[in-house]
Amino acid sequence: MSLDKGKMDQTKGSIKESVGKATNNEPLENEGKQDKVAGKAKEKTEDAKNSVNDAIDKFKQ
Repeated sequence: MSLDKGKMDQTKGSIKESVGKATNNEPLENEGKQDKVAGKAKEKTEDAKNSVNDAIDKFKQ
């Protein structure tokens, strides 16, 4: 589920960034950039967590 949340944050960030650029609203543009970075971090964290869990499962067998 966190992976989905990461993708949603990236999409939300892209929209905010685009709207901020179109309306010349620098704070909104920056907020969008931050949302995109946070989404990417959540996605990478979930990927790492899944890799560790897979390794643990293989070790248990």
